[in-house]
Amino acid sequence: MTVRNLWAEMKTFEANGGFNFGYPWGNGKVIWLDPLSGSDSFDGTAPDYAFKTLAAAYAATTTGMNDTVILISNGLTTSTARVDAAFTWAKDATHLYGICSGTLNNRARIAPTAATTAFANFFTITGDGCKFDNVAIVQGFDTGAASSIALTLNTANRNHFVNCHIAGMGDAASAQSTGSRNVKFISSSENVFDNCTFGVNTVDRTVTNYHLEFATASKLNIFNDCTMLATASSATVGGILVGTSGTDRYNIYRNLEVLNSLTGTGVAITGLVTSPANPGGMQVFFNPRCFGVLTYGVDATSDTHIRVSGNVVPADGALIGLAVVPAA
Repeated sequence: MTVRNLWAEMKTFEANGGFNFGYPWGNGKVIWLDPLSGSDSFDGTAPDYAFKTLAAAYAATTTGMNDTVILISNGLTTSTARVDAAFTWAKDATHLYGICSGTLNNRARIAPTAATTAFANFFTITGDGCKFDNVAIVQGFDTGAASSIALTLNTANRNHFVNCHIAGMGDAASAQSTGSRNVKFISSSENVFDNCTFGVNTVDRTVTNYHLEFATASKLNIFNDCTMLATASSATVGGILVGTSGTDRYNIYRNLEVLNSLTGTGVAITGLVTSPANPGGMQVFFNPRCFGVLTYGVDATSDTHIRVSGNVVPADGALIGLAVVPAA
């Protein structure tokens, strides 16, 4: 059954007294986005009248109304929503839902045209109370840029990410820049990430850069069943960076998997968390599982602001639940 046939059947069911199709995404408008077959001359009200670009679909939403943009995938990269300039999602309670298989590197995805001139901050969220479900945000260029950030949350609070892949540092230039991040939090709190993946293992990271950075006043963010991917050829490649007063109280990681590939030139990284003497709060881990990571805190100062619950490895002090290669 095609998306269009499914839409027709659901609307018929609704007209005959069934559920309100708008309910799963709120009571606002449902706006369709089809990068392959859509047109920005359409109105986005149905799959056959879907917009072609994310900009057009987003422009049709109204802040605070629980409007939802539905991104249609054909399972291939040809249905990628191409964004060739920095994009800001600023409307509150405005959601994005991807129709795809939901696997790693979702094909309901937002990415630049690889040949376009690289820009550093790819996708920024400043809205509150938004939901991003089953989509990938992919930052990678033929020729990248330094200090590339795939996703920036800037004063963005209470947003929910479900089964999203934030795939930053997808080119050599960004992967070899100390300023690059997959996600950067700037005064952004109470966001939840469920079953999300950060990073890629197809591009070698050679310097100290990070999956997540809590730059300023970002607290009570929760990561459930998430995965961090990397291939590091430098032991100083990092996972989580906390700035001075970068958080407050805590950020929580439940069942976090960190997979640093040790194939080829890959090496184990020194530590997962880099924290200053006065971060403002704790990084709290429940049952983490890490491969290719030697310790949680990169130094004693960082360890002071980390709490872990799981199977402790006493010989390493701060280590809990780290995967190791058995002795021969």
